[in-house]
Amino acid sequence: MRPVDRVYQSLYQKIMNGEYSPAETLIETNLVNEYNVSHNTVKKALLMLLSEGLIDMEPNKSARVTSCTAKDVLDTIDLGLLLLPYNVRLTVPVINDTVLMKLRNALEEMENLYRRQDYPSYGSAALRYLMPLYAACPNRISSEIAVKLMGRISRYYARLLSLSACMERILHNYRTILTALEHRDAEAAAEAVTAGIMAFKEDFLRSQSIIL
Repeated sequence: MRPVDRVYQSLYQKIMNGEYSPAETLIETNLVNEYNVSHNTVKKALLMLLSEGLIDMEPNKSARVTSCTAKDVLDTIDLGLLLLPYNVRLTVPVINDTVLMKLRNALEEMENLYRRQDYPSYGSAALRYLMPLYAACPNRISSEIAVKLMGRISRYYARLLSLSACMERILHNYRTILTALEHRDAEAAAEAVTAGIMAFKEDFLRSQSIIL
């Protein structure tokens, strides 16, 4: 594994599992010493996190873990309702076997975690299902925005999906999306994505005191 990927994956996991709190500063020099890598490697890893909306960076300032209020999350969900079904409609005609295999593998992983009742890992696996789908959109700008939107609320999404009451519903929704993609049915895929986002919004409104 490349050093930059090792640093990125470690930081990603620490953000997702709450080891780094929202708005916490990531000091580049400390990361260089912690991972025993160059400043350039740390910068590249931070830029990867930035591209996914997991951190915020300002010129000449340290990186900070993205912080969202309940309103921020709800605003992001509402924007996702407009953008993500559009992305899926564009993706269906061009989706390839590589992307479909990634989705099948992620769904199989989720099903195994569900059977084992491995709640903490389930939410992260659910995100691994979604990211390849939105990244595959042929509209590059729309794809980048979609991935960043998901990144900004990924911690909260993963935590919510790790609640046992949500796990079976999410599995059913993801199976429906995959079936529509395999049949190249753009409207059915977009409808399933919309239904999943609406359900996430309802779950978040009920559980935000636990999630945030």
